[in-house]
Parts: sequence; structure tokens; C-alpha cells
Amino acid sequence: MVLVHMGTVIVTVVFSTRILFVLIKEILALERDVIFQPHDFLQCYTDTHMKTMERFLEWIGVKQRLAVREHAPPLIREGDLWWCGIGENVGIEINGKSRDFTRPVIVAKKFGRLGFLGIPTSTRKRTGTWYVSFHHKGIEETALLSQVRIFSYKRLHTKMGELETDFRNVKEALARLVT
Repeated sequence: MVLVHMGTVIVTVVFSTRILFVLIKEILALERDVIFQPHDFLQCYTDTHMKTMERFLEWIGVKQRLAVREHAPPLIREGDLWWCGIGENVGIEINGKSRDFTRPVIVAKKFGRLGFLGIPTSTRKRTGTWYVSFHHKGIEETALLSQVRIFSYKRLHTKMGELETDFRNVKEALARLVT
């Protein structure tokens, strides 16, 4: 984030939400013209919005660590189920869970060693053409076809296993959805 105050550029890297809010409060305390006026921004936010903002800022920190992490791409195959750092997203886009912002994702199509087309999943039962039920280790889950997207291998955390017979059903439903 870059803030400009009285002609001076203040550059900050946000490591935690606390640092950001302290910085904003200090700038507000100066009671001078600030090109970026955070008080206007903060006044329109409710507690719920502030919690969402905190989650976004936490995700920025996690995403930064994922981006700079150096490791060899794991061996992935189509039909694998992985915990994947999805992040904190907007609107109808599915969010990751926990402090790592992860969610189970099915590897639908591998794109070389560095990326893949992934389908986020949920244990919440859903019905409709955008959803496909499948079983993994005795648990009924739902593939969220409307949330399909490209993922980098750097977002992968832990392999959960593979889908066997159900993977064909998931791929066929995805093909029907996009054609």
C-alpha cells in the first residue's frame, strides 16, 4: 500500500491488520490533507465489513508467503484431492477456510507441472447443475462446478487422496456445464 501525506510518500508492507489500523489512526491524528483519506473509507464500514477487511488483509499476508515460497512442484494427477490455498474472495466466489484460507480442491485438468484447473469442494450438500456429489473416504462431498478456476502449484498444501469412480462423474458434469 502506498499513502501520500503532505507530498511525502509513505510506503508500507502490511504484515498484520493491527499495523494497518495503527497507521491509519496515526495519519488521521495528524488532521491534515491526505490524498488517500482512510477516514472516509472507514466511516462507511460496519463491524461486519471491518471483519471482512481484516480477513482480506490476513489473506494478503498468507498469499505473500505462498508467492515467495520456493519448493519443487508436487506430483499431481487429475482426480487428486488437495487442500489448496483459495484465499479470501469477493461476491459469490468461494473462500478458503481456517487461518491458511484452504479448501479441498479436485485437480480437474493438469497444465504442466506448475498449474491446474481445479474444482473447489464443500461438505455442505447442494443440488443443481452447478454441483456434483461424490464420496471421499466415506464422506459425501460436493464439487462446486461454478467455482472452477486455474490454480498455481504454490497454493497446494496437503494431498487428501484421489477420486476414483466419482471423478468421471465430476468431469462429465463439468463438460456438460461449459458446453
